[in-house]
Amino acid sequence: MNTARLIKPLPRITILAALGLFIVGLMLAFARPAQAHGYLIRVYPENRAVLERSPSRLQAWFSEGLEPRFSSFTLSNSRGEMLPLVDSAVNPTNPAQLLARIPQTLPDDVYVITMRVAFASDGHVFTERIIFWVGEPTGDFSASSESRRADSLEILWRMITLPALYVFFGGAILYRFVLLPGWGNPHYRAGSLPPRVMIRLSRIVWASLGVAAVGTVLAVIQQSSALFGVDPLTVIRDGLYNVIMNGTQIGDTLRARLIFIGLGAAILYGIGYSTQRAPFLVMPLWTSLAVTGAMTLGTLSLSSHAAGADLWLLPSVVTHWLHVLATGVWVGGLVTLTLILPAALSPLQGDPKETALMAVLRHFSGIGAVSVMLFAATGLYNSSIQVRQLDQVWSSDYGLTFALKMLLIGPPLLLALVHHLHTSQDRLSRALKGIGSRLPLPFARLRGTLAVEAGVGVLVVFAAAVLAATPPPVPAEALTPPSAPAQTLTVEGLRFDLLLDPGAVGANAYELSLTQQDQPVEGSQVWVRFILPALDRRTAPLPFDDAGGGSYLFAGAELDRVGEWHLLIDALLPGQKEPIRAAFRWQVPEISPTLYVRTPSLFNLLGGGVVVGAIGLLILPPLFRRIRALPLQPGAVVIGLAAAVVTLITLVAGGIIVSLSLDQTDRLRYPPPVVVNPVLGDADSLARGRRLFEAECRACHLEKEDRVLSHTLTSRRDERLYQIMRQGVGDHPTAPFDDPQAWDVVNYLRSHAFSETSK
Repeated sequence: MNTARLIKPLPRITILAALGLFIVGLMLAFARPAQAHGYLIRVYPENRAVLERSPSRLQAWFSEGLEPRFSSFTLSNSRGEMLPLVDSAVNPTNPAQLLARIPQTLPDDVYVITMRVAFASDGHVFTERIIFWVGEPTGDFSASSESRRADSLEILWRMITLPALYVFFGGAILYRFVLLPGWGNPHYRAGSLPPRVMIRLSRIVWASLGVAAVGTVLAVIQQSSALFGVDPLTVIRDGLYNVIMNGTQIGDTLRARLIFIGLGAAILYGIGYSTQRAPFLVMPLWTSLAVTGAMTLGTLSLSSHAAGADLWLLPSVVTHWLHVLATGVWVGGLVTLTLILPAALSPLQGDPKETALMAVLRHFSGIGAVSVMLFAATGLYNSSIQVRQLDQVWSSDYGLTFALKMLLIGPPLLLALVHHLHTSQDRLSRALKGIGSRLPLPFARLRGTLAVEAGVGVLVVFAAAVLAATPPPVPAEALTPPSAPAQTLTVEGLRFDLLLDPGAVGANAYELSLTQQDQPVEGSQVWVRFILPALDRRTAPLPFDDAGGGSYLFAGAELDRVGEWHLLIDALLPGQKEPIRAAFRWQVPEISPTLYVRTPSLFNLLGGGVVVGAIGLLILPPLFRRIRALPLQPGAVVIGLAAAVVTLITLVAGGIIVSLSLDQTDRLRYPPPVVVNPVLGDADSLARGRRLFEAECRACHLEKEDRVLSHTLTSRRDERLYQIMRQGVGDHPTAPFDDPQAWDVVNYLRSHAFSETSK
C-alpha cells in the first residue's frame, strides 16, 4: 500500500472536518445566555417555603466567595412592588454568604426573592429567584433561574486570548529548548540563531502579545458588562471598567495579566534593542520572557474552574497551571515552529533542508512528548474534579463541551505520535519502530502534517476556551442541602427558637425568635452568655439586636472550640422585672453540618495519582542520571545521608516541640477545671439555687459589710465557687449543700436575677 497517497489528502480533509466541528460548536456557544460557575447551596427562606409568620432576614450560601459590590438581594410582593431591605451585604466573616434584613413585618402574601451575585474567583454572575409565602399559600407561582450556560462574549475573548498566550509562552520555550539545541551557532552573536529566524520569532511573539492584550481588554469589558448588567457600549461610554479593575478580585487578575503582557512587551523590546548593542543579553532575555509567559498563563488558573474547586483547592489550581503550561509548550510551540519553518528553511535545498528540519523536530519531539504526557495527566485530574458522575458527560453543557474537546484532541495526538516515531530515537520510538516503518512519511509532506497538527491543536484550544466559559454541572448533593442547626425550648409559656449558622467552630450568626401564644414577642431585651464547661470558660452577657417581628439577631466568633457548649439566653419581656432563662446544650463540631464536604472519589484519587506519577517520571530519571554522573565518594555520600537524616529528625522534633509548647500555653491560659459543673443553668436550676441561697446564704453574703461573693463573681471560676460552697471560705462555714445543690447555687450566682438582687 502506498501510504504517501493516503497522507497526501490528509491536510484538506482534516482541516475541513475540524473547521466544520468548530463552526457548529461556535454557533451553539454563541446562542447561549450567560451564567455563573458557582452555585447556590442553601437559602432562607427556602424555595416555596410556607412560613407562619414574617421572616426577619434573608440568607443565602454559595459554593464560592462573592464580590461584595455586585452581590445583593431584592424582595417583592405578589403585586411586583419592591420592598425595602437593610444591611444587604456579603457576610464579612463568610464571603460565601449573602445577608439582608427585613425591617418591617410582612403581611400574609407571596414574596419573590431575587438574588444577583458575582463570584469573586471568576467574576461570573448568578441570578436566581426564590418564592415563599407568609400565611396560607395562594396562587400558582414558580421560581426561575437562568440556565447554566456560557457567555458568548466570554467565549470570544477566551478564543482570542488563549491561543495568543500559548504562542507567547510556547515561542519562548521553543527558542530555548528546540531552536538553540537544533540550530544554535555561536557565529550568530545575537541569540545564536540566524537573523532571519530571530526576526521571525520576535514578530510572532510580538503578534501574540498584541492579540493577548486585545483579548484581555475584551475580557475587562465583558466582565464589566456582566457585573453591571449593561451592554458593552455602556461600559465603555461610562468608564465602568475602572470599577471592575480597581475593586474586584477578577479585576485584580486581569490587571495582573495586562501587567505581565506589558512586561513581556518590554522584554521583547529589550531583545530588539540589545541585538546590536549588547547581543550577549539576548539569550537571558529570552529565558526571562519564558518565565513571564508562565506567569501570564498562571493568571488563567487564578480565574479558572480550579479556583472554585471544592476538593484539593491549591493542588487543583497548581494542576491547572501545569495543564496550561503543557498546552503552551505543545500547541503554542508547534504553532510557532510551523510559522518559523518557511523563513528558516527557505535558503536551503535538498539534504541540508531535510537535515535542518529533522534537527529541530527531534528536539521538539522530546519536549513535545513531555508536554503531551503532562497535558494528558493534568487533563484527567481536572476532569475528575469537575465531572463527578459519568452521566454528567452527556447530561450537561459542560460534559458535552468536554466530550467535543476529547474528540478534537484525538487527531493531533495521533499526528504527534506519527511525527514522534519519524523524528525521535527514544525508547518509545524504538519500541514502536515496526509501526513507524509501516507509516513512511515523505519529507515533502512533513511540514504539511505539522501544519495540520498545529491547526487542529488550535481548534482544541478553541474548545478549551468554550469549556472554560461553560459552568460545570452542579453536584447532586447541592440540590438537597441540609438546614441550619436549630433548637426550640418553651419556658413559662415563652417559646425560644434559636438558629445557628453555620453551627460550627468560628464565626456564627444567631437568630432567635420569641413567641407567646403563637404571637411574636417584640420589644424585649435579650442577651446570651456562652459557656464551655470543659474549660470552665464563659463570656459576659452579650446583647441581641432587636430585628422586629419577634426576631433577635446576634453574630460573633465566641464558639472557638469543638465540644459541648451551653448557650444561656435571658429574655426580659416588656413590663416584666425578671428575665426568663432558656438554656441550650449545643454540640459544636469542627465543620458545619450545613456545608457540603466533598470526599475524594476513586476517580479523583486516580487523577491525582496520575499527575504525581507523570511528574515523577519527568523529574526522577534526569535527577538519577545527574546523581550517577556526579563523582561521588563513599565518605561524602555517608556524610550527606547523615546530614539529611539529622535535618529530618530536627524538623520532626522541632514540630513536635512547637506543638507541645502550643498545647502547654493553651493549658496555662485555659487550665481545665478539677471539677466540672455538670448542671445546666436553666430556669429550674436557677429557681432551686435561688431558694437555697435565700435560705442559707443571703443573711451573710448580702450584708453591706460582707459581699464576698457578689463583688468577686467575675473573677472566680465555677470550681472555686463550688469549693466555697463545699469547704467554706475565711470565717464563713461550709454550706449545707450536696453536690447538685451547690451547683444550682453556683448557677444562680451567675444569673441576672442575682446581679440585680446584690446591687
